[in-house]
Amino acid sequence: RREAQLGEGGEPFRQRGRSLLRGYLQVTAETGDTLATQRLEELQAQNTRLRAELELHQQTQADHLQHLTRSRAQQNLIVQLARHRYNALDPLREAAELITRAACETYDVARASIWHLHGEKLEPVALYRRDIDRHELPAAIDASQFPRYLEALHSGRAIDAHDAQADPRTSELAPGYLEPLGIGALLDASVRLGGEVVGILCLEHVGPARTWQADEVAFAGELADQFAQAMSNQQRRDATSALFLFQRAVEQSASAFLLFDRDGLVQYVNPSFTSITQYGAEEVQGRRVAQLR
Repeated sequence: RREAQLGEGGEPFRQRGRSLLRGYLQVTAETGDTLATQRLEELQAQNTRLRAELELHQQTQADHLQHLTRSRAQQNLIVQLARHRYNALDPLREAAELITRAACETYDVARASIWHLHGEKLEPVALYRRDIDRHELPAAIDASQFPRYLEALHSGRAIDAHDAQADPRTSELAPGYLEPLGIGALLDASVRLGGEVVGILCLEHVGPARTWQADEVAFAGELADQFAQAMSNQQRRDATSALFLFQRAVEQSASAFLLFDRDGLVQYVNPSFTSITQYGAEEVQGRRVAQLR
């Protein structure tokens, strides 16, 4: 079926001395098929937009669901680490093994390790390999050959190398470490005590490049903090133990010992001092030696 639009037109002329107007109809037609084609194209364009919006919405929902799943796993791991009671024999190694194994499962990576950083030397604490389901203790690494990597560790909270072999922060590791092991992505977080970098938590993805999500990067920092807390607790226990041993040695010594504060006032005397000088501890504490007669 065709639909047409008619237009009227005309032009003047003279005939036999009379002024006349010659009229005509002009057909400005547009076929019904053309209108239908335009309408179909509009509907197709609208359908394409709706499909794109739906796919974007579905992807957003999927990303949100994955984020919630990761968040629950991360929270459960933090609770597990907080509740764990470490063995007194080697709590640092036990903490490192627990964190690395759990990190492999949470991040779905092939390898996770924790290293002490002493100057420019990396000394392993624990490395978990998921393919063999056990921990290993690799050789120490001279990190002086990786200056950009060390600079990135000291200057930032974490190194989120999505393409580790191309990332300038980690590309120095490619020839001797990343390429032989097939590592495509790295997520390393610095372990800090008193603001100083004392160690590294290293998460290694074997395979192609991988995009680390923002929550994954942040959580790597939390895991590094967990190990830093374990180190701090160990240092506190060591200091307490050393102080206890020193106190016992002083109290059992046959020599006289006095402890002074900054002002030169006696704060402590051992039993041998009281035996030798015949001064009681209460007579000496808070006084200067020169005041004693």
